[in-house]
Order: sequence, then C-alpha cells, then structure tokens
Amino acid sequence: MGFKQIIKAIGLVLLLSTSALASAKSLYNEETFKPLTNQLLASKVGDILSVMILESTSAKAAAGTDASTDTGVGLNVSDGSTDLRGVMGLGSEFDGSAKIQRTGQLMAQVSVTIKEITSNGLLRIEGEQEIKLNAENQFIKVSGFIRPMDIDESNMILSTKIYESKIELIGEGILSNSEEPGWITRFFQWLF
Repeated sequence: MGFKQIIKAIGLVLLLSTSALASAKSLYNEETFKPLTNQLLASKVGDILSVMILESTSAKAAAGTDASTDTGVGLNVSDGSTDLRGVMGLGSEFDGSAKIQRTGQLMAQVSVTIKEITSNGLLRIEGEQEIKLNAENQFIKVSGFIRPMDIDESNMILSTKIYESKIELIGEGILSNSEEPGWITRFFQWLF
C-alpha cells in the first residue's frame, strides 16, 4: 500500500466520521406553516369564525281527562208492620282537556371565538352579539363544541353542527317588558 492510498483511506475515514456527526434539520414546521394556495381556517385558540343560526322548533301536546263517580247508600228498616226504605246516592263528573302548540324560528349570524381545544380535537366556541333597535336590546349568545372539519372555506359553520349547543335570544326593553305579566298577576300565579 502506497502513501497516496493511506492518505485516501484516512481521508475517507475522517469524511465518514464527520458525516455521522452532522444532523439535518427540516425547514418545515407544522405549527407555523402557512400554505400559499389555501385559505387559513380558524383552528387555534383566539381565532374567529361565524355561526349561521338556522333553528326551527315546533311542539304540540294534548291531554284529556274524563272522570265520573257514582256512590250509593241503601237503607232498609222494618219494624214489623211498616217497611221504611230509603236510598241515597251521590255522584260527580269531571271533563277536562288542554292543548298546547308552540313554534319558534331563529335565523341569525354571530361571530364566535375559539376558547379551547379539547384533548380529542374539538373546538369550544363562545360568542355574543348585541342588537339595538328602537329602544329594544336583543342579545344572541352562542356556545358549544365543533369539529374543525365542519368549518367551511369561508370560516363559517351551521348551528346544527354544534355539539352541546346553547343558543340564547334575550330581549330587553319596552316591548319585552310589555310581554311579561304584571306583579299582581305573578303574585296570584305564585299563590295558586
């Protein structure tokens, strides 16, 4: 083995030993990656998205009661020559019925914020909107859990896709107050 071959062998050993110490680092970071061809969808705590509320409810109930009772008491007294007979009867009847029919519809769009990401990947959302119209305040509150895959490309989700949804519509003002019973009516309702 010549001198040149020994130098080549030592150089090869040094080259292999230094390449084992070198490490490669990826330029891709999943947390900060922003694709150029795709819109960014709400997915992190603090991101905002819209909820399209399309709720409709309808309920019907009917009940009927029909009750009647008859009670009779008989009396037979005999003193030998006369026969005294008396019959007394009592009776009562009750007929009652009730019907309830209720419908409701709510259509609105509310912006909500992602408050938490659960361990199974669900997003907990909350949001509130206040509308003032002719001395009347209306508050719409929305909360619940959503799946990231249900958010569409315009950062919107339907209210029917919210798990454990809580949607409240609260009115305050002259019109809302006029629909409530007065204090005398509430007292008699409490009393009876």
